[in-house]
Amino acid sequence: MRAELEAAAPTALPRGIGALTWIVLAREILDWSRFKNRRQVASYTGLCPGISQSGSKSRDGCINRCGNRAIRHALLELVWRLVRWQPQYPPVRALVDGRCPRAQRRKQAVAAARHLAIDLWRLATGQCTPAQLKLDAAFAPI
Repeated sequence: MRAELEAAAPTALPRGIGALTWIVLAREILDWSRFKNRRQVASYTGLCPGISQSGSKSRDGCINRCGNRAIRHALLELVWRLVRWQPQYPPVRALVDGRCPRAQRRKQAVAAARHLAIDLWRLATGQCTPAQLKLDAAFAPI
């Protein structure tokens, strides 16, 4: 079954994004063009921070987890893979350089996963090219 799924993936994917991961994301999202803006993409993944407001005070909380669990897990796994295979990719740069303290690495990985979801949406809908996002290798829009 895994071989059949991987065969359905496009041949030209950015380095570090595996065929099985791409198929999991594509099958869970179904149609990338249904999202009209980046906020809808981030909200669907469930990687947006919750907000606590009272009067003039406001505080960002942990992620709300209201989105698709399979997509959230696949994106976080993909972020850690991109740390190894594409360290020049801007959202994972802080994880590679070690700029964030050890306790903040998980939060930084979640933020990078949110940016990655938005960038994959931009690539899949043809809004930008991999070179504009500083991703290696060609990408075939679906």
